[in-house]
Amino acid sequence: MVRRTTSIIGQRLGGNVSPKGWVFLTFVASVAGATAGWLSTLPSLPSAAFLPKRELIVFEAEGCVYCRVYRREILPAYEKVARFGRLTIKFLDVNEIGLLEASLASPLTIVPTTVVMVDGREVGRITGCTDKTVFLHLIKALDESR
Repeated sequence: MVRRTTSIIGQRLGGNVSPKGWVFLTFVASVAGATAGWLSTLPSLPSAAFLPKRELIVFEAEGCVYCRVYRREILPAYEKVARFGRLTIKFLDVNEIGLLEASLASPLTIVPTTVVMVDGREVGRITGCTDKTVFLHLIKALDESR
């Protein structure tokens, strides 16, 4: 005959708990406690969910001569500079911006236009195609200002 024990935990689990059940519950509780203690010793790291999403969006148009120059000269220079790694770059056709237009500070009038976005909001822009050195300085200034 197995002796059954009634307790608050046993009642919440739907009735009596056998001695083997208590052994199992004790084991689960000790593992959970040990895991929680071990996890609390790990260094806390910032969650990626709390970091602002930062990106460059380059608006271009099909057949635009300066857009091709931008991709040929400015883009490789930007990709070589490691400190700009936190700003990902995307290329979008100016005719297909859709809902993104609502997050822009003003309408696009010149292509290519490079927009710095933080959490889906425009924080700065560079209109037109500039020299690669000037472009990199402008991006650095826009990135550090936010």
